[in-house]
Order: sequence, then C-alpha cells, then structure tokens
Amino acid sequence: MTDLPTTDAADLGMAFDLAAQAWVIVVHAQPATVVRAVQGAMQAADLAVDLVDATSGPASLRGALPGPATLAVGLEAWEPHHWQHFDELREQIREARPILVVVTTEAGAAAMAREAPQAWSYFKGAVLRWVDDGATPAQVEAALEGLRSHWGKTDAEVVALAVAGELPPDADFATWLVLMGRDDLLPPRGTP
Repeated sequence: MTDLPTTDAADLGMAFDLAAQAWVIVVHAQPATVVRAVQGAMQAADLAVDLVDATSGPASLRGALPGPATLAVGLEAWEPHHWQHFDELREQIREARPILVVVTTEAGAAAMAREAPQAWSYFKGAVLRWVDDGATPAQVEAALEGLRSHWGKTDAEVVALAVAGELPPDADFATWLVLMGRDDLLPPRGTP
C-alpha cells in the first residue's frame, strides 16, 4: 500500500460535496493525530459527523446514528474475527452509515483487505494517505489569500466570527479555519 493517492482536508471535503454515499479509508501512521482534521473536512462539506470509537469491534458501527456521516477510528486494533464479522455485517453497516470514513493505519487497511474482502470492495479504490503537510506554506497562503479576496475578510475577522458563533454557514469558512490550523473553532455538529 505504499503508492496510495494522497489527500488533505480540502481534497477530502470536495469528495463529500459530490457524494451522497461514500466509504473512504484514510491511512496515517498515527490516526489519532489526524482525526480532528478529517472531521473538519467532513463538516466543511456540511455533513453532520458522528465520531465512533470502533475499537471494541464492528457491532459499534451497526446501529444508525442521527448524522448521515460516520468517522470511525480504532479499527487497527481489530483481530481477524472482528474483520470477518465486519464483512458479514457490511450491508447492515452500509445501510446505517451511507458515508463512512475509516481513519486507520496502513496495517489496519491491509488487515481489512485481507480479512474482509467484500467490505474492502465497498471502498472501491477510495483508500487515501493523509498528508499532514501536503500543501507548502506558499500554497496554504495562496488559498487563504483567495478566500480573503473573495469574502473581503481578514483571518482575524474570521476567527472573531467563529469565536462569537457567527460564522456564515458556507463551507469556505470551515476550510478557512482548517487552513489556518484553527479547526478547533469549527461549529459543533448540527449547528448552522
């Protein structure tokens, strides 16, 4: 799995803008370090995101939750019998969770491919390596400058709006916060 396509917050957000149903695996050496950024990318696509710690096994993914999108973590801890159970439950899980993003290690993704081949096929090539520093500082600055110019606001004004809970509901503002490294200011799930 060394030649995986890469993704970052902006690319992942755009993928969800286009799909009502998608299963994606995001691979990273330390999944816990990118969960918040992946969640921010999903929220930037106007998705209500349910974060599920699936360490205990696939039963935690079985029931439907209020949001249409699920961000699942902890699958790299699964034993082969967990993966086989995931394979058996794949239709029920897909029905309950039409948008599922799994953040796992490369070993976790390889275990799914090996132990749950039918479930693996649902990801249809949507296995992406998260790039922490995928954009150069110049690229980030260019993207921020485009947002500043388009919206006529400064970074400080956007931060102030977010802190006051008055951030416009446009995905550009969520992307803006992520680009500034301020995804901690993203509005909670279910808020405009």
